Amino acid sequence: MLAVVDLLRRLNDLPNQEPTRQDLSESLLALVYHAESNYPLRMFEPEHSIDRGCLERIGIQGIAFKQVAWTPELILREHDAYASTVEGSVAEFRVDVQNVIDKRVDALLRTVKQPEAEHAAVIRRAETGRSRAADAALLPRDQIAERLMEYERHLYGQLTSTFHELERVQDRRGLGR
Repeated sequence: MLAVVDLLRRLNDLPNQEPTRQDLSESLLALVYHAESNYPLRMFEPEHSIDRGCLERIGIQGIAFKQVAWTPELILREHDAYASTVEGSVAEFRVDVQNVIDKRVDALLRTVKQPEAEHAAVIRRAETGRSRAADAALLPRDQIAERLMEYERHLYGQLTSTFHELERVQDRRGLGR
């Protein structure tokens, strides 16, 4: 898709008679047709570039769509033929087509980035699991659950004692509840 966007942006700078990649040209023309067919102020329904009438309209006769050697000049003629079906200038239509393609590229990039973000989240979870395992490895192997319960009881006792000491200090200062 990025190659199609690049082709559209460089069409005016490429040599007019030098053939472009067939797949990129066809994808670009399909996007232009899609942009035109969704245009709000169409004067008439255009023929798709694969239709013989559309090819004849831009001066290509007697060959099938797949046999056309698309050059920048032919692509621009096809582009202008689509632009003639809508109200407004060719320049405005080209800007609109560029906007449609840019939105599509942005949507595709978001779709690509979503799995990357999910991948990063999975790695973070795995690393967190590894660090927990490393922390657990620091504890003695024998009777781990009993040791943890002893530590918890000890910490709870210290927390309770500290809380009561804080209450006594507040009462002495007159800051009681």
